[in-house]
Amino acid sequence: MQFTHSIVIGDWSEDGHEKSKTFTFRATHERASIISAYQQAVSDLGLALHNESNCVSLLSRYEDNQLTLDIRDRLVHGNVDLSFLKHDQIDDQGAATCDPEDVARLFLEFVRSRLVGFEYEIMAEQTPINGFWQSDFNETLGYGAF
Repeated sequence: MQFTHSIVIGDWSEDGHEKSKTFTFRATHERASIISAYQQAVSDLGLALHNESNCVSLLSRYEDNQLTLDIRDRLVHGNVDLSFLKHDQIDDQGAATCDPEDVARLFLEFVRSRLVGFEYEIMAEQTPINGFWQSDFNETLGYGAF
């Protein structure tokens, strides 16, 4: 896959609960095509992963971490692949509890549903070379730059 992108899930601006996680992924398409496909999916589905006044916003408010059975059905009927959701994430009423990686995958599946030939792979989280109490190189670099 030719392109490497990152997507941040959560409060990237740190003006609310200040929790976020960044996912890096390889993809077959450039940034502009990915954004355009996501926006097209939002328009077609009437569902969004961000606060949007013209449709139903999913997983976008504090502690709003579930996709109801009705929403899951709408997504599947809109050609959004939800196979990444695990059986143990789904409760007795059919609601799926999502974590940050699920939201990243859902965003990418929105894109795939509208962008022909789009493929992606979320990359494993990388351990920094330095710091974080690593036994071989527990050094602080660039402290003065902040």
